[in-house]
Formats: sequence, structure tokens, C-alpha cells
Amino acid sequence: MADLYERLKRFNQNTTDHSSSARSETPTPSSSPLPESLRRIPGLARGRDLIGIAEKRGKDKKRFLESIGVEEKKNDHGAYGYRQVFYPLEKLIHPPHDISGEELALLTRDQSLASISWKDILFFDTETTGLAGGTGTLPFLVGVGFFEEEGFRIQQFLMRDYDEECAVLFEIQKLIAQFSALASYNGKCFDAPILHSRFLLNRFPSTIHDIPHADLLFPARRFWRDLLPDCTLLTVEAYLTGLSRIDDIPGEQIPYVYFDFIRGLRMERMRPVLHHNADDILTLALIASRTCRMLRLPPPPMHGLELAAAGRCFAATSQWDLACWYLEKAGDQKEISDQRRFIIYKQLSLFLKRQMRFKDACEIWELMRRDYADPFALIELSKYYEHKEKDFLQALSLAEQAMDLIQQNAPISKSGLASGESLYEQLRIRRNRLKRKSAEIEK
Repeated sequence: MADLYERLKRFNQNTTDHSSSARSETPTPSSSPLPESLRRIPGLARGRDLIGIAEKRGKDKKRFLESIGVEEKKNDHGAYGYRQVFYPLEKLIHPPHDISGEELALLTRDQSLASISWKDILFFDTETTGLAGGTGTLPFLVGVGFFEEEGFRIQQFLMRDYDEECAVLFEIQKLIAQFSALASYNGKCFDAPILHSRFLLNRFPSTIHDIPHADLLFPARRFWRDLLPDCTLLTVEAYLTGLSRIDDIPGEQIPYVYFDFIRGLRMERMRPVLHHNADDILTLALIASRTCRMLRLPPPPMHGLELAAAGRCFAATSQWDLACWYLEKAGDQKEISDQRRFIIYKQLSLFLKRQMRFKDACEIWELMRRDYADPFALIELSKYYEHKEKDFLQALSLAEQAMDLIQQNAPISKSGLASGESLYEQLRIRRNRLKRKSAEIEK
């Protein structure tokens, strides 16, 4: 065993001596700079030059961020970029006092929002490294906004590099804990789940799913999907303000801009990203105040389709008087097409019928019978005369008129009615029953 140990020792010594001599014979690389032709190749640099390049990029990045109002902040988890924007009350299109918890609960159909006030809401929006979501997607910019007595304050938290994620998330977690509710645009499906996963991956407790959350995409769709070409935030903002953004950046380009920013390339393109995020948050507050105001009497000037949408909001919570009031106003608006007006009258008449206001409902049905070649009004009038007036002959006449319309291939409203063939069979059964009832009375 001792002999083996000595042999290994001698072998190791010989190997070390050979390596030393080989190193001494190796020529020292030239300290001359890289040829200019090689320096032009993107990404090619000496290892000893990388530190200098990184320091230069860091200084350029800091100088650029300072030029757009981003300052460095620190907490126990590191440093991060911070930017703040403040809008005085006189610059806001809709005042914060228009926002009410009761209306938000009605708009979102979430009663947990009913008791909050405009001061309790944290509006938020994220810019991420991808639009697909998942644990690999980073929210590199998190913007939040909230109302104060003097105006609306926006705070933006920027990951200037990937190692600043913990510091940013720590600040967001503290802010969420200070408010009673959140508001976003499609945040329930996208922003909140991403923040939740990043909190957990960074070992932070996540309460973002425990707080009432008003996702304003759904009220926006309810009010404007029939009025606007789409319900993207930019389209809704342009409709509400009458203005279009200047030098805005499409959302699908933002991840690539951030990747360049991280590498210190074309950093100027990050400027519209921060402005885009701040504008989105301001628009969230605008949508919240506008939609809440439209549900309060007397409402502001509204398009007929907006009035109809408000009526349906009240109908969803069985507030039939308000639902009928809004739908009546909607039916009186001249800008509504005949097809939309028919749907509004149909909903209004059914709401009146539910309240046993048959006289008012009959007025609507008679108007629809006169102006629209659709069997709906004839069927409802036939039901009314059969069950309420006991006028079986009139009910029979109306049922037969509805059958004639179906045979003439008249258009049939899709909501609440069966297909033409099935409806015709139902009317045939009704006609036979009414004939029997009429015959019994004649006897």
C-alpha cells in the first residue's frame, strides 16, 4: 500500500512538472487589439473587454432612464427602476366620485365590490416578456394607479434587468396590501395569474386572488361591443375621449423592445412602452368612472345601444323598473338600426310582462306587429288575449297570422323563440286548442 502511494506521488509530481514546462514554452498571446475587420462583427469582443462594455451599457441605460423620469429605488431585495406620474383632478375627464362600489358590483356581477369606495381601488396593468402567459413570462413593468384627494397617481416599477424581479414584486405586494380592491382590463385572465405565479416562484405570499377584482373588460364589452369595431383598450379610450394616442407602440412589440433594452440596444424604444403603460392605467380609471356614471340617474348623454346595455345590467339583478326605463329610452333613440330596435322592444315587452304590466306590454307588441314582419309580437298578443282577456277568437286570429308569416319565410328573431318548423308546430297546437275553446263558447 505504501509502495502504491509513493508511485502515485511520483506520477503526480512528474505530471505537474511537465505541465509547468509546457506552459512556460507556450508563447504569450499578443496584446495587440483586434483587427478592425473583426471588431465590426456584432457580438465579437475580447473577454477582458466585456467588463468595460457592460459598464458602458449600464451608464447609457441609467442616463436614458433618468431622461424619461425613471429613478433608482432600493429595498431589502435589491434595486429597481421607479417612475411616477400625477394627474390633477381638473385634467381628469371623469371625476373619481363617479365610481361607486354598488355600480361596480352591478357591472361586474360581483357583490364583494359593493362596499368599496373610489379610494379603495388599485388599478394595475403589466407589460410582460410574452403574451402567452405561463411561469416563464416575466412582468418586467408593473404599473399601478390610485385616486387621491388631489388627483390620480400612477406608479411604475421597472425591472432594469432580470435580477431586479424580487425587488419589484416586493413593492407590488406591499401596494396590494394597502387597498381593498383591484381593477384591470382582462387582468383576471392574464395579469393577475402571472403576478400570482411570480410571487410564488420568488417565495412571496400571494393574496392577489383573495382581493375583490373588477375586470373592466366585461363591462366594456357589455356597453360597446355592438357600437365599436372591437373592445381593445385603445379603441374604447378613443371612443370615450375622442382622441387617439400619438407614437404609441403595439402591445405585441413590447417584449422585443424590452429584450433589446436588456442588451443595451435601441433603448430609446422603451420610452413609448412606459407611456403606453401609464396611458392604459389612466384609461382604466376612465372606464370605471364612465360605466358607473351610466348606471346612475339621470344618466349622461348616451347612445341608444349604451342605454340598452344599462337596461340589461339592471335586468340581470331583477331591477325591472330601471331595466324598463333604460330600454324605453333606448327604443326612442333615432341612431339605432331597425334590427337593434326590434331586439330592444322585445326585451322591454318581456320585462313589462314579467311585472304584470300587460297594458304597456301590449302597446309594444302592437307597435312591433305594425312595424316588423316577425311572429314574436303576434304570438305574445295571442297569449295575452287567450289567458288574460279570454278572447279566444282574437287569440285564434293572431295565432293564424303568426303561422302565415312563418309559411311566408318571414325572418324569426333568434332570442327566445324556437326554429321555424318547431314554432309552426307549437302554433298549430295553439290554434287547435283555441278552436276548441271558441266552439265551446259558441255552444
